[in-house]
Amino acid sequence: MKARCYNPNSKSYKWYGGKGIIVCEEWLNDKTKFHEWAINNGYEDSLTIDRKDSNGNYEPNNCRWATYEEQANNRTNSVLLEYNGEIKNAWDWSKELGIGNQTLKNRLKKGKDILDDYCHIKIEINGKIKTIKELSEESGLTYDTIRERYSNGGIF
Repeated sequence: MKARCYNPNSKSYKWYGGKGIIVCEEWLNDKTKFHEWAINNGYEDSLTIDRKDSNGNYEPNNCRWATYEEQANNRTNSVLLEYNGEIKNAWDWSKELGIGNQTLKNRLKKGKDILDDYCHIKIEINGKIKTIKELSEESGLTYDTIRERYSNGGIF
């Protein structure tokens, strides 16, 4: 935290100290205060400190312990998307729906609804009707592979 916020030679400085982000005085001047907060707020070796508001400072009410994945999803450049009244970032929708993250990004660049067309297509195989997501989960093939094969006139 200190290097990111106060050392201009740090690789990360431009995204932290360079943007005016600081470490609260309590943590900056007293390691035991930070240690107490860390232990009382779920510290584990596998987690990293994350700011809830990525534009906010390192301070008790703005920090949490998070996995690398959670932290990667809490960036200022995260894309939030709404589907069925629920808002999630593109990465989470990608995982949940079995659609490649790059596919979502490409669809956004083309101005398309990220989930139109293929997300709602139902395919009949062996007398059973399934969505591409269901077929992906059952077959182990990626959503993109099934979608591409479907677009080309065949599945398997």
